Order: sequence, then structure tokens, then C-alpha cells
Amino acid sequence: MKRPAVRGLTIGELVVATGLLALMVVTVMVLFGQMLDATSKNALVSQGSFFAETVIEREIYALAKHHRDPDANPLAPNDGSAWISFTDETNQTEFSYHVDSVPAHIVPGTDDMGLTYSIQVEVRWWQSKEGAARNRQGYGKMHLKRSRIVYVPKP
Repeated sequence: MKRPAVRGLTIGELVVATGLLALMVVTVMVLFGQMLDATSKNALVSQGSFFAETVIEREIYALAKHHRDPDANPLAPNDGSAWISFTDETNQTEFSYHVDSVPAHIVPGTDDMGLTYSIQVEVRWWQSKEGAARNRQGYGKMHLKRSRIVYVPKP
């Protein structure tokens, strides 16, 4: 009696299939690694943006407080030369920022009603105050600038 010919996979076919499977696994692993990096970058940009908006709000409050009580300590225009460091304890990220707030005379002749200020904030993370990156190659932009023009009415 003759046996039916059972045909299986050859060694060559197994090697090709295993190679293709390994290639797909490596591709998926690289893709997930890049997605993880992008997510952490976006989280830092969002955190820096929120921090910059908080600094702007604090500056607006300080300007309004000065206009309500002009006999208080005079408010020197902030020229942005002083960098202030802040470390976020949650993810151990060091932020450096500076505020530049100057009067912006947008509409002439309205200084008797109030003043308009141009407030600019620059926030950096993982950088020195001079802007040099600290061992973060491939992370892209590690700073942002936000600005706002505000009107502070006189009391």
C-alpha cells in the first residue's frame, strides 16, 4: 500500500517566514518607541505652555495691584534679563523662565484711563539659561514663547 505524500514546510520556507515575522515585530517595536517619545515631548510642551500662561496671569495680577495702589513699591519694568528656575517635583523636570513686560502704547491718548502692557514669557526645560541642551539629543524644541497684550484700567 502506498502512503499519501504529506508535504510540510521546508527549512527555507521556515527561515523566510521567521525572518518576515521578526521584521514585523521590530517595526512595531520601533513605532511604539517613537510614539512614546512623541507623547512625552507633547506632555512637556503642554506643561510648559500651561506654566507660561500661569506666569502671564501672575504678571497681570502684579500690574493690576500696582495700579490700584500706586503708593506701593514702584513696579520696575521687567526687561526679561532675570531667569528664574523652577523644578517640577512630579517628573523632576527643571524649567527656567523669564518675563518681559513693558508698556505698549497701542492707542495714543488713552493713558489717563489705563495702560496697555505687552507681556512676553519664554519657558525652557532641560536647558541651561544660555539655551544649551542637556543631553537631550533628538528631543526637538525644548522651549516656547507666549505673549499677551493686556489692558489695566486705572481705578
